[in-house]
Amino acid sequence: IPGETIVAADGSGDFHDIHDALQSAPLGATIRVRAGTYTSFRITRSVRIHADAEAVVEGVAPYPAVCIEPDSAKDAIE
Repeated sequence: IPGETIVAADGSGDFHDIHDALQSAPLGATIRVRAGTYTSFRITRSVRIHADAEAVVEGVAPYPAVCIEPDSAKDAIE
C-alpha cells in the first residue's frame, strides 16, 4: 500500500524492527506490522500502527513494555 512502511520479522518488509521503522517514519505515517515476534519499542511521535493478530511484542530491553509518548495531547497515537 503506498505510503505505508512495512515491518516484517522475516526481513520481507522495509524494516525487520519496529523501533527502526519508527525512527525513520514521518509524522502521521502508517506502519504495518506483519506477523512475527518483535522486541518492545518506544513511540515518540504521532504514527498509526496496524499489526496482524499474529504480531507479538515481547517486553525486553531496552524497554520493559510498549511506551507511548506523543509529542502533545493533540498528537494521540491511533
